[in-house]
Amino acid sequence: MNAPFDTFNAITTRWEPSNAPALAQAADLAYSDEDAVRAQLQTRGFDLTQFQPLNNPKTDTQGFVVGNEQTRSLDMAAESKAKMERGQKQK
Repeated sequence: MNAPFDTFNAITTRWEPSNAPALAQAADLAYSDEDAVRAQLQTRGFDLTQFQPLNNPKTDTQGFVVGNEQTRSLDMAAESKAKMERGQKQK
């Protein structure tokens, strides 16, 4: 079990109560060092090839971007839709 990420709804654009615990844990994890973030995400089944750490000492901002098969599929679908809307051919 990968609570609270098991019930995370990555496709919503509205408030989703089941997303709150996952987002809270992710926000807390963002302040850990990169190795700790990677280790936690890997144990939760995230695809670390999509991992992008964010750290800006000038603004004291930390964060990360990560995905899994569900979000990769969503990204690909969104990219295809955007290309179609721009009139570009799909690859």
